[in-house]
Amino acid sequence: MKLFSHAIIEGEVKAHIIEKVNEFRIGVKSLKKLSYIFYNQASYKILKKFNEEWYDENSLLAYKNFLESSKPIMLGNNEISLDKLVNDYLKREPPFGIGKKKNEFPDAIILNALLKFEKKDRDEIYIISSDNDWIHFSEKYKIPCYNTIYGFMSEVMSEAEQNMIYTDAIKTWIANDKNKNLIEARLMTELDTMMEKRHDDYDEIEHDSLIKNLDDFECICFNLETKELSFQMTFDCDIKYLLSYEDYDNAIYEREYGKWYNLEYVTDKYEDSTIGVAVIGLKFDIKGERVIIKDFDAVEVLQLEDDEFKHTRIKPNYYYD
Repeated sequence: MKLFSHAIIEGEVKAHIIEKVNEFRIGVKSLKKLSYIFYNQASYKILKKFNEEWYDENSLLAYKNFLESSKPIMLGNNEISLDKLVNDYLKREPPFGIGKKKNEFPDAIILNALLKFEKKDRDEIYIISSDNDWIHFSEKYKIPCYNTIYGFMSEVMSEAEQNMIYTDAIKTWIANDKNKNLIEARLMTELDTMMEKRHDDYDEIEHDSLIKNLDDFECICFNLETKELSFQMTFDCDIKYLLSYEDYDNAIYEREYGKWYNLEYVTDKYEDSTIGVAVIGLKFDIKGERVIIKDFDAVEVLQLEDDEFKHTRIKPNYYYD
């Protein structure tokens, strides 16, 4: 895919950036006046670095890096018909409307420059905009238009490519220690439940296992309508628990007297390690051009690589004679 741009777009983007930088500059200037109370301390030294040279080097650096990486195709003005622009303006043709037409002239110039771009037969041009004037223009000239970048992606990208976007959002979310700890705690609860179901005929289980090293995050499915997604991950698991029960397998039952002999109440100490795979459900939202993870939903699947764990027998507490 190639990105189109125009001198008007570049000018407006730079103007917006400089406007925000100037707001930042004013804030830093105020802080500098107050920072002398911390003279020669770290905070004072940091603020001193924001000088005119720093602003000259950094104000538009992010945008310059974006241009270098995206290499947009610049639309020209040479083929634009001034007569057509005036005619569209008078007839209120898109992107002109009932509103403030002077503000729509830049849009009209950009969109008419887009119409004049000579694309190859196999190429398709798309517009992504929530601006009604752009949407009406695209409808008039039969240019596919989407009001969100995610609506566009669902049309032109494979599901695997879209999953990468959500995978990045998951990685950002789980990098927060609070969210990481939440996942580990929920996995631990599921692991405890798994152990209890596996040994449901025993008397008592004491849990002391540990979930650690969450890794290999990958979104496996998402639903734009319900704003729900599922992702798969692996984790290391230290298995530690005590299992107490009456050991009927090694006891003798005397039918004549209806009694058990050598029946021991034993405790097995499980200590092992394994790798697990989990599928986690999350709720998300879309803000601007970002996927925002909102809420933890559920542990949908939890599987361990090993089924049997190493254990040792602790001395029996008592015997049944």
